[in-house]
Order: sequence, then C-alpha cells, then structure tokens
Amino acid sequence: MTNICLMENMENIDLDEIIKRNLAKKSGVVLGGMLGTNPMSIKRVLEDLGFKVKYLGNFSNTQQVKKYKYFIVLYTWIYKGQLGMHYQAGRVLSDGQLELFNPYHKYKNV
Repeated sequence: MTNICLMENMENIDLDEIIKRNLAKKSGVVLGGMLGTNPMSIKRVLEDLGFKVKYLGNFSNTQQVKKYKYFIVLYTWIYKGQLGMHYQAGRVLSDGQLELFNPYHKYKNV
C-alpha cells in the first residue's frame, strides 16, 4: 500500500500511516499480523485514500491488469515445509510493460 502511494507521489503517506490505517480495519491483519495483511484490508485502506480499487482474485495472464494504472500481486510459496507470502506493488507503463516497484529497485517487463 505504501508503494502505491509513493508511485502516486503521496509523500505524506508513509509506512507508519499505512500500518495505523490497516490496524484500524476490522480483520486488517491475519493472525495478529503474523501472516501479514488481509487482502481485503488492502482494498479498503486504498479506497479510504481515494483510490478506485478492483479486486481481480486469481487471474490468468498479465493482459488483465494492463488496463489499470497500478496493481498489487500476492504470491505464495512453500519451501522446506514453510509457507511464505509476499505482496508486490507495480504499475503499468505507457508502453504497456509492467514494472514491479519498491523504493530500492524497479523491475521492468516482468
């Protein structure tokens, strides 16, 4: 959520603000935060910040996200019996390529 705000040049919204807003939502975190943020809470927090949000659920190809400005992907894995999950924010560039975003690295055409 913070990275979406950064891409939208909302410098006044920082990680602490996002955490506060998320914790204020009913069921905003999973297992007290041990498993991170509830996906539906992400939608609610971003809508509170003025974003129009569409929840796609499982999608079959990247063409489905190319009509939007930003996207958040939740990916999961199991490694050596341990479950892991991570959210990744990204945006659709003017040439239609996708760019994954965090303040330290940008990954284009993913």
